[in-house]
Amino acid sequence: MRIESVPASVSAPAAAAAQPVGGHYVVFKLGDDHYALPLTQVARVVRMVAVTPAPDKPPWMLGIIDVAGQIAPVIDLRRRFAYPARPPALTDRLLIVQSAGQSMALMVDEVLKVLEPTAAQLDAAPRTLACSQPLRATIREAEHLILVLDAERLTQVS
Repeated sequence: MRIESVPASVSAPAAAAAQPVGGHYVVFKLGDDHYALPLTQVARVVRMVAVTPAPDKPPWMLGIIDVAGQIAPVIDLRRRFAYPARPPALTDRLLIVQSAGQSMALMVDEVLKVLEPTAAQLDAAPRTLACSQPLRATIREAEHLILVLDAERLTQVS
């Protein structure tokens, strides 16, 4: 398994704030849409690996994998966000994130870049989307609107 580098100074996430937090974000794609996670929540990016099915799991959870000796659930963000389902592909990436002191792997289509938005680009999530638990903020770029997620809220079932 080839591990792509993420700075070693990445620490565990702080408690999620209501306001967007500046800093660096890992930007990735699902379909044609762009999403991001705070770099402080991302431990590393790995290529897709075999996933062991687990019983009695939510439909958006593929199963579990072993990440450096820790068992981590694999969340298919395509299913979690109601994109058309498709089987995992070798070109998919897993974002290994730290959430509430535990690791989890988020299956995404492609990892694009690490971005440090300006304060003018970063906005809190609109109040009208308060029911969207994982949505934390938005980043405006010339070509795309990037939705910033909170890893700790991705596994919450509403």
